[in-house]
Amino acid sequence: MAYPAPPASRASKRSRVQDSSSSGSDMSITPDGRSHTIERYRVGIPALQLLPMLSIDPPPSLPAVSKVREFMPKIVQILREKNIDFDEDVSAENLTFFISARWTSDENAQSWYDAAKDIRGLFLSHSLTRPIKVELLSWQLIIPRVIGVVEDSHPLVAAWPSINPRIHTIIDEYPKLKNGWRSIDVLRIGYRTDEFRSTPVTISVTVDWDLNRVDWMHAEQRIEAILNSAGLSDVEVEFERGEINQTAFPLHKPTRASGLGGHIVEDYPQRLPMGSNFGPDKYFRAGHNGPLVHGPFATIGGYLEMRVNGGPVKKYAVACYHCVREAIEGFAYIEAPGPYKEIIKADVPHGSLLKLTDKNGMGPGMLQERRATTFEAPSRRAHNFTLQYHDQKIEQLKVDITLDPGIPENHQLLAEHVASKARKIKFFDDGRHRLGNLYLCSGYRRRTSKNGIIDIALLEIDEARMGNNRVPDKSAWRSDFDAPSAACGSLLEDMASCDPQSLLGRRVYKVGARTGATTGRINHVKSDVNMDWNAQEGMGFSTEYCFVADPNTLARRITDRGDSGAFVFTNGRKWIGVAVGGPVKANEPPGGSLVYVTDAEETIKWIQGIGSPGKYQVRLVTS
Repeated sequence: MAYPAPPASRASKRSRVQDSSSSGSDMSITPDGRSHTIERYRVGIPALQLLPMLSIDPPPSLPAVSKVREFMPKIVQILREKNIDFDEDVSAENLTFFISARWTSDENAQSWYDAAKDIRGLFLSHSLTRPIKVELLSWQLIIPRVIGVVEDSHPLVAAWPSINPRIHTIIDEYPKLKNGWRSIDVLRIGYRTDEFRSTPVTISVTVDWDLNRVDWMHAEQRIEAILNSAGLSDVEVEFERGEINQTAFPLHKPTRASGLGGHIVEDYPQRLPMGSNFGPDKYFRAGHNGPLVHGPFATIGGYLEMRVNGGPVKKYAVACYHCVREAIEGFAYIEAPGPYKEIIKADVPHGSLLKLTDKNGMGPGMLQERRATTFEAPSRRAHNFTLQYHDQKIEQLKVDITLDPGIPENHQLLAEHVASKARKIKFFDDGRHRLGNLYLCSGYRRRTSKNGIIDIALLEIDEARMGNNRVPDKSAWRSDFDAPSAACGSLLEDMASCDPQSLLGRRVYKVGARTGATTGRINHVKSDVNMDWNAQEGMGFSTEYCFVADPNTLARRITDRGDSGAFVFTNGRKWIGVAVGGPVKANEPPGGSLVYVTDAEETIKWIQGIGSPGKYQVRLVTS
């Protein structure tokens, strides 16, 4: 049994959706399917909880908890009478009584609904003071899924240019879908790595959290009909709630403990290698009297060099625009109302520098504005969490030494943590964390010639902090990732397109500040992405390359928030793109098995197109 403890980044959305989907009485199933209590693989009375959920055990003194064991024989009897194959391991959520069952076909819906209604009736008949919900949930929504690229030999790849516009036409005919779809991805999606090649190709549509099955059911059926008429009946269609994550790390109060990571074990580097952590060099106040919070941290992907009007060549660090905009005048946070006290972004004021930059970007000519937009490395979020990490280790080692002072390794470890903490504090005290300022950025509305998003920022950083584009050595890759053996320890030497046809199915790699060095492939079908990161500016949808984990990778987590800006490159030491974000879906674990990538060649073309022809000459740093 459990109470909800939803992730802070979605807390207010979850609360709003659950409040709006619940009612005082059970919802019935209508002939046209207009019910919010039934979706594929799950049935709930009176409403469905929003997935995924984090849980903690509730107090055993609650009346509903004490009734569970009493009711178990009757609950089992109800499930068996409805011929439902189920697990006798149950939990509750706010309070929801979850039953893990096995969905074998869509014909299960009625029997599952009847069982859920009867089981809930047991609790309600005893006049419990706390409302209780009942939900049957199939294993497909519980265990992590395995995703992978679609090979270019699959017939959907050739048919996609004609099928894709028809899907958009269908979505546009439903107002909630037209405004609420977030991505259309074409992937192989399954549950077992040993049978992955036989898993179906799936057109996966991500929609906003507050949409319900009734909003997409008919569109889903119409897309399936298009596939059947094209001889692609083996291709599946799924609609799932979710969002497109920026892979800049989320906000946290400076004193908040967290198991999310972010600390740095090694000494802080003076010269920043590929994949380094950075962030704005200040705290933010949430509203007038709210708490101080960290800004997000993100990744310095690598380095470009540029000559302007035939002048000297200068180096610049590469990041994503959405990771630097917090440092621009006009950005602010507020503390949202409600029990979660979520820290959210405030609307951008009209007439502010940020409003202008979101729309048009910022060029080198805005000297005063860009020099006032400053950064540090590591970010103070990483620094504070690193000090907390050392403090915890120091306290634990002191306890261990008190209990058993005869273990010399503990004394040595204690001295190392004390010294490492002191060096890191001195790094900031001496001002060595200062990185530099913004040089130019794209804003939110720039596109490539292929309708890919331009999400780029160049940072003018201190010479003493300047690193290079050297690929980490093999030890940076976990054992379940294949390292780029030919590139490890060497400098990137050129750039190329993300086009999967030119990559010939070969593996590609990235180095991010959050998940480090990971490996995957570029999908043969590009994803349509309808990012809502800045609803005020109306970003519109773009078409993006999709970097996907290998299905045989154990963790299947190739990216997470904090990795935005990471360079993606080949074993042939070619830089092909920048990681910008990826979908987070209702039944996916934290982190990501895929990330959208902006094309390196198209990004360079955009920079070189600023100003008069030939004014900016840009290339990858190769030394």
